[in-house]
Parts: sequence; structure tokens; C-alpha cells
Amino acid sequence: MTRFRHKALAALLAALTGALGLNRVYLGQGLWWLPLGVTLAALPLLIGVRNWYQTPAFFIAMVPVIAGFLQALVLALMPDEKFDARFNAGSDRRNHSGWNAVLVAIGSLAAGAIVTEEQLAAAREQQQAADEANRRLDVANRALGSGNPANRARGCREVAALAGGGAVSALVQLMQTDPDYDVRIACTNAIGSLGAGGRPAVRNVEAMLRQPPYDPGLNPTKQEMDNMMKDADYKRALRDALAKIK
Repeated sequence: MTRFRHKALAALLAALTGALGLNRVYLGQGLWWLPLGVTLAALPLLIGVRNWYQTPAFFIAMVPVIAGFLQALVLALMPDEKFDARFNAGSDRRNHSGWNAVLVAIGSLAAGAIVTEEQLAAAREQQQAADEANRRLDVANRALGSGNPANRARGCREVAALAGGGAVSALVQLMQTDPDYDVRIACTNAIGSLGAGGRPAVRNVEAMLRQPPYDPGLNPTKQEMDNMMKDADYKRALRDALAKIK
């Protein structure tokens, strides 16, 4: 004679421990370890992660939880005769669940709805954050092509902050070729702020350090004198950036 299984208890276990697979153990179902395996695989990816509830690992971890709520609902609403025929075929006892199974079904439905809504809200928040980041990056990229040197310098800082190592090529181009020394210095500092992410620019920075000092000529204009002074600041920024990224 096989062990008797209570329908309401099976539904409650599915609702409370669906992510661990204990309900499947209680019902004698195969692959009981699968929900537990998914949960254990996803949880380490959430430890120490900022905004962990917005990561793909969180959504993966929630799959067994939601599956548990769904199975709890199915079991609780399953007719006693059908449940006994499937899970108590070798037992003389029969289920007479009554209101306890109904209450489990109501609780599972409510909990599942709450969890699903929280996931949808987290997904919407994540999408909004990604859209905002893309919008800001687009604005920063447009600033790099601005005719205003102050805007180009601001664009260097913002692109580095938003795109990280992906901004190196654009920053290197302005660092080497922009006619305004303030923009060159801003892009150089932005490369340095990337740390190891700016390592692809090492050869470019070293090449600019090998360039001869700016020569204002015999009768320099005020702008040429300013450029000579800023060239020294530029070389200093190059050395500082190289120390940070190399």
C-alpha cells in the first residue's frame, strides 16, 4: 500500500516550496530536482549585484516560483477523485479537501498575480532605464560633433561615463585631431577615467606624447600663445591618462 497524499497539502507545498521541488518529492514525481537546480543556478548570480531584481538571473529564478504557484492552483482545483486516481491509486484513503483546498487556490492565485505584477514592473523599469541611457548616449554622441568646443568637451566626459570602453575610438580621434586644446584635454581625461577600459588607447596616447612641443612661431598671436601654454597642460593630461590605463 502506497503512502496517502493530501491534496491540500500538496497544493500548499507547491505554493510555498515550488522553487525547491518539495511538492514534486511529496507527490512522487520525477525530475523533482529541476526547479531546485534552476533556483540554485540563478541565486549566486544575484549576490552582491546592484538592482538584482532587474537582472536576467532574477527572472530565471522566478520561473520555478511562478511554476509552483501554477501547480498549486491546478492541484487545489483538481477534483478529489481525479487527484486520488493519479496520486493515491494504491491507497485505501480518499481526499475530502473541502474549503482548505479552495483557500490554497485563492492564496496561490493572489500570490502568483502579485509576483507576476512585480516582475512586469521590474521589466518596465529596466526598459525605461535602458531607453533613458540610450537617449543620453545619443545626446552625448551628438555633442561630440558640435561646433561648440565646450559642447564637445562635455560630450567627451558624458560618452566615457555612459559607454565606458566602447567610447575609446571616438575619444581617441578627438584627443588627437580636435583643433581646440580644451577638447583634447577633456577627451584625454575621459580616457584616463576609464582605467583598464581605456587600455586600447595606450599606443595613441604614447604617440601623442612623442609629438614635439607646440611652436607658436616668431611673432605669435594671443591664440598661439594660449595654445603653447595649453599644449603643456595637454601633455600633462596625456601622462596622467597613460598612468591610469596602462
